[in-house]
Parts: sequence; structure tokens; C-alpha cells
Amino acid sequence: MFYGWQQIALGYIIFIVFAWQFYPGASMEGAAIIATIGGVFLATCYALLTITYPRSGGDYVFMSRILHPSIGFSMGFSMAFWEIFYYGINGAFLSIYGMAPLFSTLGIQEHSSGLTSVGNWFAGHTGTFVTGSAMIVLFAFIQHRGVGLYFRTQRWASYIALASIVTTIVTLSLVAGHVLNFESHFNALAGRNAYQHVIHEARSSGTNLSPGFSFARTADFSLWPAFSLWFAVISVTFAGEIKNVRRGTIVGMNGAIVSMGVAMTVLFVLYRAAFGSQFLLAATSLPASKFPLPASPFVNLFTGIAGGNAVLTVINSLWVILILLYVGGTTLVYSTRSMIAWGIDGVVPDHLADVSGKYHTPTWAIIVSLVLAELWLGLYSFSSLLAVLSGYLGFALPFMAAAVTAMVFPFLRKNTFESSPVAWRIAGIPVLSVFGLVAFVFTLFLTIRLVQDDAFGANHTFSIVMAVAVFFGALVWFFAFRWYKMRSGVQIDRRFQEIPVE
Repeated sequence: MFYGWQQIALGYIIFIVFAWQFYPGASMEGAAIIATIGGVFLATCYALLTITYPRSGGDYVFMSRILHPSIGFSMGFSMAFWEIFYYGINGAFLSIYGMAPLFSTLGIQEHSSGLTSVGNWFAGHTGTFVTGSAMIVLFAFIQHRGVGLYFRTQRWASYIALASIVTTIVTLSLVAGHVLNFESHFNALAGRNAYQHVIHEARSSGTNLSPGFSFARTADFSLWPAFSLWFAVISVTFAGEIKNVRRGTIVGMNGAIVSMGVAMTVLFVLYRAAFGSQFLLAATSLPASKFPLPASPFVNLFTGIAGGNAVLTVINSLWVILILLYVGGTTLVYSTRSMIAWGIDGVVPDHLADVSGKYHTPTWAIIVSLVLAELWLGLYSFSSLLAVLSGYLGFALPFMAAAVTAMVFPFLRKNTFESSPVAWRIAGIPVLSVFGLVAFVFTLFLTIRLVQDDAFGANHTFSIVMAVAVFFGALVWFFAFRWYKMRSGVQIDRRFQEIPVE
């Protein structure tokens, strides 16, 4: 469940709230609830399929055995490719959305130009690259020394993050209950009547600060929390290393999605109650030149200002920083376990399945992931080619494919399904197929939204071209490597007729 928490990356709530301005009439809380419900159906599909195929490598393993080896490899490759992409990019997120707001807030509160400069450095090109590189190397080192060490550090980071989230909720509740006054604290730092001035400036520029509720816009906005909450399913990648896979996967995935869905919903409510819905919409819609503070109008900046205390600012920032930090670690777990599974099945060079004799960790897979992550980080830090959410279309396709796999498994692989521990039926209908159908509806809707939604940003030409190129490139690789292996006398197809060794 802690792995799911970190992969969900609750810290993304910073730019989720920032994006609210583009969906007039949307309810952030309603969108989070819709995303959570969809996530439970999707996670249950992943969990039940993994219980049937309890091996490391995740969705690649069960898709290659149920649908077709080439489909399984292409979808698994797409997921791993974009996980490596975010192994690098999340290092930038840590710097931009975690470290920069912390030091900027402290600089504003303490009237320290030095602290403000540090915040600006973290938000700049060099700071982003250096911070991201440090994160990439840190997790490569930790996971090279053993995934057990990684999970121990993740557990303690999760405890600290949980305490920080609780402190943040208490702080926001005190503001919403008028024990602390955000408006007066903001005005004290930004200037007399600055709070009302922000609202006035946005309204004068034509921003609608009081839109009526729209369910359609709420459903559209659910794209944002969904592509945070749904990533708890990625824990299937180390299913072969879980002692109790039947209990661990279904409880861990759904526990992470539901608990973080509740946390996200509560924070949305409190952000609006504490800072004011009109102010949130106004502050995020204004150009930087018209915002009265030398920092980006993120909710962690406002939370620090609301507390009115530097120590409280640090405590309330810990959960954002730790979660953004550990997202990088979770992505590395996925990519390396996928490479091991591919290597065992013989669809990539065997060296990618090699493990260290001393630490029993996938040395070559870690090195490949590190190098590629550094390249992505460099492109993101020093060019405008990549957007924050460039890779999300590449994730949507495997999510949808997993839902389809759950739907057809009881019919396509009837004997395997009947002998599995998840051969449950209600009125003769396989439970797995029902969950798959509902999950497919959710994933199809949000995939369509990804292609249509300019505000989300995953439909840029680069994103679409890369998503398609990665999928079809993987298909070409699979058939070419399969042909090469067959010429060498290796019958790869036989390996897909059984569950791989672990």
C-alpha cells in the first residue's frame, strides 16, 4: 500500500488544483470521487489477474499469456518506457513543485532574499537538473543494494509523509474554521488588500470566478486525479516478490487508491474553504507579473502562508517533498522488474535479466533505466520539447488493455480461468469480466479525453507521436527478436505457454 501511495504521487495535487481554472463549473471533489471509483475497478482487475499469474513483470506477464505475447510485450514496453521517462521527470517535479515552493515560502515569511534565491534556483534549469540527477542516482544506488533496503526507507518516508499530511489537514481546518486567517497573513506579506486585489485583477481580465456546477466538466476534470490515483496498480510489477500475493495485491492497490482518494478529496475541500474558491481560481489564472508575491501560486505556498510560521511551513511541506521524491523510486522498481521478465522470456538480450551475485538485484536493468532517465531529465530541464504530462497517453493504452484482458480472460483462456483462484461467478457471469467491463468504460472515456483535452497537455504532437512510435516500435522489436532467436534454435513461443520462472 505504501508503494501505491508513493506511485500515486499525492504531491501532484499542486498542479491538479492549478489546472482547475481550465474547467469552469467542475467540482474538484466530485472529480476525485469519480477517479477513485474508476481506480477501484481497474485495480481489482490488475489484482485478480496478478493472483492468477503471480510473477514479477506485472501486466506484461498476464497480457502476454492471455492476449498474445506481442501485445503483452508492446503494452508492457510502453508502460516501462514511460515509467523510465517519469523516473527522470519526477526528479524535476521534486525540484519545481517541492523544493522551490518551500524555500520561496520561507524567504517570503522570513523576508530573506537569500532563501527566495534558493527557491528560484530550484525552479530554474540548473537546479531542476541537479536535483533530479541526485534523485535518480540515489534510488539507483539504493535499489542496487537491495529492494528490501528501498522498501524499508519507503516505509519510514511514508510514516513521515502521513504525519505531515495530518498536520496540513489540521492547519487548513484551523484556517477554514477562522482560527487562523489566511487573508490577513497573505496581505501582511503581499501588501495591503492584496488578497482582494488578486480577485479583482482576475475578474477584470474576464475570468469567471463563480461558475455554476457542471457534471460534464467534473467528469472531464476527473482526468487529472485519475492519472494520479490509478498508478497504484503498478505494484503488480513485483508480485512475484510478495509473500501473500492473494491478499497483498488486492488490499494494497485498493487501499492505496481509496485512502489517497479520500485524502485528495479532503484536501480539495479544505483548500477551497481555507483560501476561497474565487481566490484559487484568480491566483492561478493571473500571469506571473500580476501575482503580488515572487513565487508561483501553488497550494503549498498558500498553506505555508496560512500557518504563519516557518517551522510549520517546513512540516507541512514534508509530505509533498517526500512523496515527489519516492515517485522516482517506484518507477525504477517497475522498469527493472519488467526488464527481468522480458529477459527471462527471451524477448530482449539475456543480460537485462542478470542479477548481482552479491545483492541479487538487476544491475544492468538499473543502469539502463538510470541512463535513459538522465537523458529525459536533461531534455526536460534545458528544452521546451517535453510537457509535464507528455507520457500519459502511453500509460492510458496499457490501462485500457488490462481492462480488456480482464473482460476476455474467462472466455479466451477458459481452462486456465476455471483452475485459477479467481474463478468467481455471480448469476453465471464471471466477476472478473464485470470488473473488466466497468474498468474499460472508465479507461476508454479518459483515453478519449486525453486525446481531446488541450488543457491536460498529453495530446501534443510529441506525445501522440511518441506513444504510437513506442507501441509499434515494441511490436517490430518483438517479431524481429523472435525471428532472430528462432534462427538460433530458441523457441520463444513455448515460454508463453506457461507461467515464467521467478
